[in-house]
Amino acid sequence: MTSERRKIMENIFEYRDYFESEHQDLSEFDCLEVRLFTERSITNEACNQDYICEFLITYGGPTVRLTVDSRYPMAELFHSWGVDHDGNRKETIELSREVTRNFFVYIEEIYSV
Repeated sequence: MTSERRKIMENIFEYRDYFESEHQDLSEFDCLEVRLFTERSITNEACNQDYICEFLITYGGPTVRLTVDSRYPMAELFHSWGVDHDGNRKETIELSREVTRNFFVYIEEIYSV
C-alpha cells in the first residue's frame, strides 16, 4: 500500500471521499469477501426480500467493511485500526445516497434479490 493511500485511510472522512470518488462506477470494484444475508418479509400488501450485504474491503490494519442494508438509503463504511480491548477507535460513517444506490443495483443484479 502506498504511503499516500495509507494516509488517506487514517482518516475515515477522507477515506469515504476517496471511496466514493473511486466507486461511482462499480465495474472496477473488488473486495476480499462478500456476505449476503436475506430475509423474506410477507405482508398483506407486498412480498419483499430485505437484505444486508457486507463487503470486506481490507483487514488487519485497517479493517474496512461496507454494509449495505436494503431498508436504509445510505450504506455504512466501517473503519478500525485494531481490536476494541485496548481502546483503539472504531468509526462508522455513511456513504452518499448516490453511491449506495449504485451498490443496491450491483447487489440486486448479482444476487437476484
